Amino acid sequence: MLDFEKITLFTDHPTSLGSFRERRLRQFLKEFTPKQLSVESGFVSTWAPETGRISDSQSKQIDCLIFDSNRRQALLQTDDFVIVEPEAIYAAVEVKSSLSFYHEKSPTGKVNEQYPLSEYDGGGYRWGGTFVEALRNIISLSNIMGPNGAGVFKGIFAYSLNFDWRNVYHAFDNDELQRQLQIEHIDQLPQAICVPGSLFMSLSPHDLFESAPHHDASTSFLNYIGTTETSPAYPLQFFTTFYTNQVNVKLTGRMPDAHGLFSANDATVKIWSHHFDLNSRGYEDQ
Repeated sequence: MLDFEKITLFTDHPTSLGSFRERRLRQFLKEFTPKQLSVESGFVSTWAPETGRISDSQSKQIDCLIFDSNRRQALLQTDDFVIVEPEAIYAAVEVKSSLSFYHEKSPTGKVNEQYPLSEYDGGGYRWGGTFVEALRNIISLSNIMGPNGAGVFKGIFAYSLNFDWRNVYHAFDNDELQRQLQIEHIDQLPQAICVPGSLFMSLSPHDLFESAPHHDASTSFLNYIGTTETSPAYPLQFFTTFYTNQVNVKLTGRMPDAHGLFSANDATVKIWSHHFDLNSRGYEDQ
């Protein structure tokens, strides 16, 4: 976090700040990534047999792609940029300097394709902000991955938060983000959202705090862990644990140790979990 603050002593240029923070997170992730995997920025792309063009079936650019270039040769790779096929992907993380989330009213005052949600008075609106941008990128990746997305870790990481996290839950609970972003299944969403020193959220088919989840195939959960003064590092630890465990399970097929990184002795955190309507079929027996 000191590095994130230090860069502001040298520049206040948004693009430079964003680029540095993306690179710093990639450096952090490499410390917890098996050596045979690479961590770069880029796209996930497949060949579209209908047209023969790769660009017809491509994700938006993802800030951190974790992939195995030995398993599947990259379509294009430079020192810090890559285009890879879905079969090579193990994890993906979107990075934002700050997460924002707010109502945008329709300039015409009407519901339309760009503003698909309706106010009580009939006026159109949509959710905007960097959180929505990050969701769009993760959703685009999930849609391209298809069946290859099973077991892939997907996350959003930001250095600050400027809205009440409960607004995200209410937007899901009211079916607003699902309609706006055409979300049909929990697998399209990030499993982990982290703001170090602030919060960790998990969008999951299960209640994070149940030892034996009671699964409803039409229900998903928003699980929240917030910091206290005595345990400010827990959200980052939880994010790192999710990342490490899921990448290693996909790579080796072995389930993670119940201890190690997952341990947080004497940690005191704020916890909250609640369901919202979203398809989670496929997890009934897990």
